[in-house]
Amino acid sequence: MIDGFNVYYSVATCISKGNIAHGKWFDYRGYCEWVTAHNPNFSAGSKVHRVRLYSALAHHDPDPSVVSRHLVLNQAMTATNVEVTLGNFKRKRIRCKLPSCGGSFDKHEEKETDINVAMGVIESLLVDNVEQHQLPAAIRLPSGINLLKPTSW
Repeated sequence: MIDGFNVYYSVATCISKGNIAHGKWFDYRGYCEWVTAHNPNFSAGSKVHRVRLYSALAHHDPDPSVVSRHLVLNQAMTATNVEVTLGNFKRKRIRCKLPSCGGSFDKHEEKETDINVAMGVIESLLVDNVEQHQLPAAIRLPSGINLLKPTSW
């Protein structure tokens, strides 16, 4: 389960700081398969059954190529057997807190990704027969909230 919004902006930050040259186009399935094959936390012969990418289209961006590039990326993900689930951006009105200002502006926030990721975890447990021990102790959601694995597992 991949939060595309956070991955994209983390990579963009690394590119802007000169830490990496590129990386916005990334083979998520290939990476998951490599990690599964090379990480000692996975038993020999473990297979990646599903890779899920959660994101949202920035229809509010004044540059129309932002959405069109994102759609092309989603097509590439689907072609490499990555399931794409889209949330939405919601407009939020922000008011200036300075008494002398009185102004306001619109800000757009990605919504539904936390819920989609959490539902993906539940679906993996119920439908995909993911074993409880295969889940990490916690999954950090984009909002900063940790989805914790029950201690009884």
